[in-house]
Amino acid sequence: MLFFALASTIALRLAGPCTVVALLLVVAPSAAAAPSHPAYLYQETTGRTVKNFLWSRTSSAGEEVITVNEGDAVFINRCDGAGRTRAWSFREGEQTIVHATRTGNQLKISGTRQGKAIATTVTVDDRPWFQPLSFSLGAFLASARTKVSFWMIRSDKLEVVAMQAKKGEVEEIAVAGRKVRAQKVVIRRQGMLAALWQAAFWFREDDRIFVRYQGVHGPPGTDETVVQLSQEVLKTSTSPGQAAVGLTGGP
Repeated sequence: MLFFALASTIALRLAGPCTVVALLLVVAPSAAAAPSHPAYLYQETTGRTVKNFLWSRTSSAGEEVITVNEGDAVFINRCDGAGRTRAWSFREGEQTIVHATRTGNQLKISGTRQGKAIATTVTVDDRPWFQPLSFSLGAFLASARTKVSFWMIRSDKLEVVAMQAKKGEVEEIAVAGRKVRAQKVVIRRQGMLAALWQAAFWFREDDRIFVRYQGVHGPPGTDETVVQLSQEVLKTSTSPGQAAVGLTGGP
């Protein structure tokens, strides 16, 4: 799924379609009396295939922690307020545990992938590392820049790639059956491959919450992938990836 290969979000999958209740039962154990914060349930559709995932954000000591849960996979991103990623990790089952950090202009990736050891260092330039595009591009919208070039790690291949993003217009789009004003951001590969592929994100105008994604992840004839906010929920947690979730009501 290229959406999460791009957003870190953007390699989370459920075994198949699930209801809100089923997802809430799968995500985590109870954590009564812990502080609560908003979380967001998304639905991904490609042709007849429908999947769901849960996205949440917490802030502490100048760090933004973006956590995505889908089935037994948990992705955790640690960023600054401008969306620049400091560290990223994901775990899926017992055979895949991957960590990545940035020190200066070096991205270090280590861990195990499907039981095989991983240890690599990639030298990059001064461009920022944006891993959770569902957060980092929203932070980009708050800046005065109209476009940005950045690095990211494809979670499907653990390949470091250069990307670019450009602000689009504010549009009125349908989200969960409602009309929402959202700003568009178009992403492409950096360099010669820019003309071959593009995808788009939309972020709600009033709070820059990610509400929609569209892109084709395959050769001509491949069904378009659409990711859309389906429900806002309430997440109670004591640590990233561990949460009790309750509905706030309404999609």
